[in-house]
Amino acid sequence: MNKRVDDLITVTQMGLDVELAKLRTIQDQIDERTNTIELIRTEKKRRVDTLTHLGSADFALVSGADQKWLLWQQSQIAKINMELANLRVKKAVQTDIAKAAFGKKQVIQKLSQQQKI
Repeated sequence: MNKRVDDLITVTQMGLDVELAKLRTIQDQIDERTNTIELIRTEKKRRVDTLTHLGSADFALVSGADQKWLLWQQSQIAKINMELANLRVKKAVQTDIAKAAFGKKQVIQKLSQQQKI
């Protein structure tokens, strides 16, 4: 009987490890997109600082390239924010799944301890 319980503990630990790995993957995707937004915002600030330092308009500003670039930035941030929202929903669902897998592991461990007493 102990061998079967030990096997069950191993299987439930593997299941938990799989669910936690899925959760980590989702978190990595969230971190990547958050970093991309931060990079876009940093570049925008750098551009503003450059224009402020110059004290006048440069060719990109005069030609309208800056305006197009700002629109592109806004659309990229909006797109990434939508992706982040979807990923956060997935993370919430995956967290619940991981919690359930953890609970199963705890139950099996307690049963194993009770059998050893």
